[in-house]
Amino acid sequence: MPRPSFSVKEVVSTRSIIRTTDLEILRGITLRESLHRAGALWRTNPRQLTPKAQEECYQRSRYVDHLDIFISHTWQSSGISKTWSLLLQSGWQNAAGGWLLGVALAFVLCATETLPLPFSLVVPLGQWSELCPVGPWAMIFGFLGTCLGLFLSPYCSFRCQRAADLCFIDAACIHQTDAALMHRGIRGIGSFLLVSKELRILWSPAYLQRLWCVFELATYKKMNISGRISLAPLFVEKAVMMGYFGILCLAAALFILRVNRSRTIFSGLPFLGTAPFSVTVHMLRRNYESKHQLESQFADFDLDFVQCSNESDRHFVHAAIVELYGSKEAFAEFVRGPLRQELLEPLNENTMPAYYTLLLVIPMVSLVLDTLIGVWMCGPPTELFWLYLVSRAILCILHFPACADLTIWLCDRYAKPWHPSPILDYLQTFILFAAFMIHAAGGLMLTLRVHGKGSWWMLLGCFFLFSGVRAALNYKGLSCRR
Repeated sequence: MPRPSFSVKEVVSTRSIIRTTDLEILRGITLRESLHRAGALWRTNPRQLTPKAQEECYQRSRYVDHLDIFISHTWQSSGISKTWSLLLQSGWQNAAGGWLLGVALAFVLCATETLPLPFSLVVPLGQWSELCPVGPWAMIFGFLGTCLGLFLSPYCSFRCQRAADLCFIDAACIHQTDAALMHRGIRGIGSFLLVSKELRILWSPAYLQRLWCVFELATYKKMNISGRISLAPLFVEKAVMMGYFGILCLAAALFILRVNRSRTIFSGLPFLGTAPFSVTVHMLRRNYESKHQLESQFADFDLDFVQCSNESDRHFVHAAIVELYGSKEAFAEFVRGPLRQELLEPLNENTMPAYYTLLLVIPMVSLVLDTLIGVWMCGPPTELFWLYLVSRAILCILHFPACADLTIWLCDRYAKPWHPSPILDYLQTFILFAAFMIHAAGGLMLTLRVHGKGSWWMLLGCFFLFSGVRAALNYKGLSCRR
């Protein structure tokens, strides 16, 4: 069904429309419920659904008296990308919790000898050296726990997550088959924005090119002074997915490399494991080109070039913006200036949120735990075991996150090709990949040297070195601000 357009009379009475408080038709749906059925609500434009399916979407929402989140997006962007982004935004705690339960289960099963430890690894700790049995169980159980925790999060979330996720989603909260109710719902968007605690923008390259998205942003910023606008670009969660699976392959390759003492079995697998991560680096560079497109869209924003499928809607939105900001030029200047600074500054200062960095390093932490289980079962001297434990903790808490931050920073900073030649572009990716490998391998070899010597003083030096590198990577001066 086509979207009802506004009449000339309604366009003239813009002020009354955008300030109408028609809360009798205010409906909401929890973010968790919108992700049920593999995010079917997000994956298909409601205009492409049958009337029966549109009615089913509407019935999934309910009447509410307030909204926690007004989700602003365009149906021109990928439904799968939006589903994945919202799933990770709302379920990363469950993913981390699932990983923790998975590795705890692996530890218990290995300690009770329920699971076999088919491989062996020489671990030198000072004067003590032993051939320790190891297995890949923490990596396997951790991966399964992460996936289960994430994909089950829409059905079993923590109480703190359930408390504030009542959302407005146009496909479910505006009637798509009844023309009168649809028209009334569109007229009430201003009041819906007014009672929303947060406007969450699922940004994609098409977002600022759609006039209704611009209307939601303009209205919320001007009318809901106490509300919070959060910019959630879809490329961030896409980067997390790429990085996670790349580091997972890298962790598997390192495990095979360390247990392959004879260098005869699986001799080619470590290379095959590192190769996907080089592909990951290249894909991350391509992904972060979207970030620079986001910056340029705000910097070059012009309301006259924003698209709208209905001319009467265009007149209404333009009239509303003039009513709120004085003129179209004043609004464009506001987007290019204060709004751009407000929304993009957090993204420039912190390309990857800390909780996503945690998810990225989980595979490497699982690799460390697999080795730790084997060392613990061999029963080394207590002091040397504590030295090994602390050195592995420093590696997991400081070095691995620094490796993830360095990779993201490099892919963001050098997303644009230095040269149009495809060969030189791949060479650019290889240089970034080599920089990551040198940094990662250097930290691993240094900590191996520390517990090999059994020196607490060397361990203290490692702590300060890794802390300095981590602080440098988090320093504002290393942000990709243009």
